[in-house]
Amino acid sequence: MVNFFYLDQDPKICAQSYCNKHIIKIPIEIAQILSKIHHDLESSIDYSTIYNSSQVVKNTLGPYLWAMESYDNYIWSCRLGLELINEYKYRYNKFEHKTEKILLSLLANPPNLPKIGITKFIGTNKYDMFQYISDDPIICAKYHYSEIKCENDKWTNRTIPIWFTKLKNLILEKKKKLIDKINFQVRNKLPSLVSSGDRVIRFHSFLRVIYDHLFQGKWDVKAKMMNKFDSKKPLINQLTYPQLYFAYQISKSLENKKTLSLLNTQSLRYRKKLKFPDLKIDYKQNPEFYVYTSNIIGMLIVEPYKNKNIDILYNYFLEYIQKNDFIGADMVRKYIQFKSIKLVKNKYILKKLETINNNSKYLEWINTFNWKKTDPYKPKQYIINL
Repeated sequence: MVNFFYLDQDPKICAQSYCNKHIIKIPIEIAQILSKIHHDLESSIDYSTIYNSSQVVKNTLGPYLWAMESYDNYIWSCRLGLELINEYKYRYNKFEHKTEKILLSLLANPPNLPKIGITKFIGTNKYDMFQYISDDPIICAKYHYSEIKCENDKWTNRTIPIWFTKLKNLILEKKKKLIDKINFQVRNKLPSLVSSGDRVIRFHSFLRVIYDHLFQGKWDVKAKMMNKFDSKKPLINQLTYPQLYFAYQISKSLENKKTLSLLNTQSLRYRKKLKFPDLKIDYKQNPEFYVYTSNIIGMLIVEPYKNKNIDILYNYFLEYIQKNDFIGADMVRKYIQFKSIKLVKNKYILKKLETINNNSKYLEWINTFNWKKTDPYKPKQYIINL
């Protein structure tokens, strides 16, 4: 992933804090990000002096968005890249880096961006949740760096940053305490609160609910995206510090039976273990039991639409969207889709169906059922509230 790390406000100190492996590759990634900005803005720079527009750099990438926010952000990024090249020369006794000329060209020919000063750093939103440690992105980056990114690397000709060693030891201490707390919750506290008839009883069932809510879906797939994931080891021992922190918060919330029931239902839905449709369930009153399907299964479970007028049905869809009643909207979609199947050559019906399926609010709701498009668990507060 193309990225860089905000470890200090000063680009020189920031570069000196980078471990060996990053001072080699991240200048290239910075140049790729800044080159893409020129291509996207169609600036007047000589494009033979910069990189081609990289497909690896997405328009949603945090550092790309940040560098685009202001002229000063762009210049800061250039300077970080050049300071990293200075570090590369110093640590490896080298005299050149192939990206240096590109960065110098990028620095000398900034694009037309707002001159509003340095704005708040925007990091890359990842599943490991370090962005929720603090509202200070530098603190978040340092935690991320200490636990994951430079765990076993070196700083040739430099001393390891004091904050790195301090944070690394602190994280190990905090993680051990959190693992003990979570194990107590799922093995002792939560089982003692359940009674006959409750659907979640065993400790690994509680862990399953916690993991599913933490990762919003395919936790086993998302876990494999983590560094050095080992499927033969307990997942709890492989979670990062912020993941463990919020896993413990979720475990505490499960002491409330209503919350336990709700999160367990969501867990079953994530795992496609939820029976759907179930005629015994009022889905308007209990939307957590609803399962989105792209076909017409369960077409009449909410409201038996008998109206044959497509325009009236479409107006129903818009009214439901306006009220944030997405289950009602989905039922209308299913009914219109059913009519399009029966009248396959009717272009008007197909056009209405296409409009429905492209409705932005409706699509956003649909994506909550797709683990590939959902964000990780979003806590309501930071671990360190500055």
